[in-house]
Amino acid sequence: MNEIKLWIMQNFGMGEGEIMGAIIIMVVCILVCLISYMKRKMAFLTGCLIRMGAGAGLICLANYVLQANGISLCVGVGPISLLTSAILGIPGVCMLYGILLI
Repeated sequence: MNEIKLWIMQNFGMGEGEIMGAIIIMVVCILVCLISYMKRKMAFLTGCLIRMGAGAGLICLANYVLQANGISLCVGVGPISLLTSAILGIPGVCMLYGILLI
């Protein structure tokens, strides 16, 4: 490590304090980039969870309304239907009911 520090000091004319300052700035930049990346991923996951919750609620509501009207068309709330509603949203729930009609 000392060899690298000596090489930087000789070739770039930097002092020891300047090297530490540059290292701190680089670490902060990397942390900002990581936080920004995680924020975008969290927004995607939050959207999926919201769509999944809305899809589950819509499936339960549609099952209740259809059963109250005497129609025996029922989509279960399972992993596949929740995954479909998380990825596709409300059109995915409509697709699940459309598949049952076929």
